[in-house]
Amino acid sequence: MDFLSQIDDLFAGILSPALRALLWGTITAVVSMVIYARIAPQDKIRSLKAEQKSNKKLLKAYDGDFSGMRVLLKRDLGYSMKLVVISIVPFVVSLAPAVGLMYGLEAHYAEVAFPTIGADWTGSFEFWFLLAAIIVSLAIKIIFKIA
Repeated sequence: MDFLSQIDDLFAGILSPALRALLWGTITAVVSMVIYARIAPQDKIRSLKAEQKSNKKLLKAYDGDFSGMRVLLKRDLGYSMKLVVISIVPFVVSLAPAVGLMYGLEAHYAEVAFPTIGADWTGSFEFWFLLAAIIVSLAIKIIFKIA
């Protein structure tokens, strides 16, 4: 991925390696969340989550024998499985930019020293990249109400 390295080198004089890793993670999060929001069946996911929430209320309020509870538990598990099934492909597709970018820049940053936050394993490109990607993805999900 020489192209990514060339782009990264343009920012090398302006930003530290950690800030560049954070920038790459942020860009990746935005791209990935746009892809996910576009291809995941948002209405269906919201509907299933609402139904599951209602079922959980029934489950919490249930005061009967186990056979009745088993029906509610089975229904709850069914909602969870449906959510996994309908969101796994959009999740994997939206994850592709993150994997591609991280893989493409990993060799570029192999010998670069990064600051650590306590543990030694935090002093790597992957840590800083993923830190930004996770935080920005969650923020986008909350702000734009992505299911």
